[in-house]
Amino acid sequence: MPSAWWDKVGQDTTCYWAVLGYDTATHQWAVSSVFSFTKASGPCPAGTVEWDNGHCYEAVLAQGLSWEDAQADCEARGGYLATITSAEENAFVFSLVSGDDDFWFIDGFGNGLGPWLGGYQVSGSAEPDGGWRWVTDEPFDYTNWETGQPDNFGIGQDHLRFFKMGGLKGDRWDDTELNTPGRPQGYICEGD
Repeated sequence: MPSAWWDKVGQDTTCYWAVLGYDTATHQWAVSSVFSFTKASGPCPAGTVEWDNGHCYEAVLAQGLSWEDAQADCEARGGYLATITSAEENAFVFSLVSGDDDFWFIDGFGNGLGPWLGGYQVSGSAEPDGGWRWVTDEPFDYTNWETGQPDNFGIGQDHLRFFKMGGLKGDRWDDTELNTPGRPQGYICEGD
């Protein structure tokens, strides 16, 4: 789905993200959603972006890192793998990687495998959708699973990433193994 971002005229910290939809009746593009976020200008470290919740986010390219290694790196940076608690936050976090193909990998089924997120399934939970948690212990109330997900396809798919069925990039989620060599291509850190 096409999208764009821009700085608010006269401001250097507020940005907006617009999601465009195509109206087949009028054959025109129209704005279907607009989200705002604040670029880091104060408490957030360089290279990160501040969102409406006051948290700082950073998309990190790192091919082949396991979920655990990505979480450890986020912790070393003073944060954790991104947790997503609303559609607005999901759209914002996705916007950090949607414009860069390097964060994505097409698997043998033609699906787009995206960066790690901070969700995981507690060991021993009912498969495929029981016991999902965020690394921060925030409630796992908001979900954005791709159609047919989670599916626990194979064995031990208990970690979360962005995913696109039948395409390269998508803002939906997929459950996957802890270690997927060569994939995902990166991760998203969040800090309070």
